[in-house]
Amino acid sequence: MSKLQSLQAGGHPFFDSVFANWAQQDTDAALQYAEQLSDPTERDAAMKAIQSVAPVGIGAELRMQDGLPIINRLLPGTPADLGGQLQPGDRIVAMAQGNNSFVDARGMALVDVVQAIRGVPGSLLQLQVLSADAPPDATPRTVAIFRGQIKFKR
Repeated sequence: MSKLQSLQAGGHPFFDSVFANWAQQDTDAALQYAEQLSDPTERDAAMKAIQSVAPVGIGAELRMQDGLPIINRLLPGTPADLGGQLQPGDRIVAMAQGNNSFVDARGMALVDVVQAIRGVPGSLLQLQVLSADAPPDATPRTVAIFRGQIKFKR
């Protein structure tokens, strides 16, 4: 076994940190390399390291205001940006994983909202959203969005 193979085996912290740092600089390149790894254990460890710094989600930066998650901005080239259904200032009132029941987002901790939004690439997330200018008692619209790998290129 070569030194590189022994470093790669078992999700070695050095190997994981190399992929994590690479993903912060150029997520696409790191993903392309990781997908070509022949050993499934190595590939899974590399993908996990990449997703630790470049998560899978919709690409919306959130903040909390009056107990609701608010879209602060959309990251360019992400599902939220490309879909055109979400805008900065939109308020998320509920979320559903796939076609499951909606869960009320009011009063949830921001970390819990972010965790619910993240998931597997290509998986469906549904949001019930109020536009920034809609009154609080307005009927929210439902936005269906498929999660994607958030990619960085510096």
